[in-house]
Amino acid sequence: MKRHFSLGASHRFSLVTLVLAAVSGALWVFSVRNRSRFILPHCIDPLTCTPDTIAGIDRWVVSYPHSPFLDSFSFITQYTAAALLLGTGLWGLSQHTLPWSIRFKRWGLDTLQAFEATLINGAAMEIVRNLVQRPRPFVYLNPGVLGQNPAHYISFYSGHTSFTVTACLTAVLILRSHQTDQPKLIRLVGIVAVSLSLLTGLFRVLSGRHFPTDVLAAAVAGIGVALLTESLHRISWKR
Repeated sequence: MKRHFSLGASHRFSLVTLVLAAVSGALWVFSVRNRSRFILPHCIDPLTCTPDTIAGIDRWVVSYPHSPFLDSFSFITQYTAAALLLGTGLWGLSQHTLPWSIRFKRWGLDTLQAFEATLINGAAMEIVRNLVQRPRPFVYLNPGVLGQNPAHYISFYSGHTSFTVTACLTAVLILRSHQTDQPKLIRLVGIVAVSLSLLTGLFRVLSGRHFPTDVLAAAVAGIGVALLTESLHRISWKR
């Protein structure tokens, strides 16, 4: 049977979500540009940043041989998650049971949801970073030198991981909202989403850019942002 698309709640929430996205984007840019004002490089005093001040679950990362090579892989997984999110939105254009006008409206809403999730995640991440000011793991190797840069105090929480989780979960939620009759496709996207999220977090830890707790917190934050934007964009489908 053909499905009839109803914009329903999406139009009612469109203005709210646009304002939320604009405010989030502004906060994100403001927080990044003013890091040097907010962050105090406290590791300049080496006694304040020693491995024994780190929780046991995170301490091993300091002595683990960090790999810049794996750091580059975390960018690949992050960008793959972005491609997965945009590709999932474009997939909606292939729904031949719907007229083109409805397909383009739906694609527009899916794209809007993707950008909103990205901006909200970025703002939340950067605000928390500026408040917590946690040194990255590699800073503990030479705090007197590496601790002078304010950009080295944004370990909590992992931006790569939170973005990847947000993008991947949003992609799955968008695909499910289409109520596709291809459950294998949803399972495949879900497997890819979980794999990208796990690999990104692993690469960030093994490269010495983040502690395990940074990655875990990022995953929770990414899930929360994806569910928040989904709740504002819930679409009703009727058979």
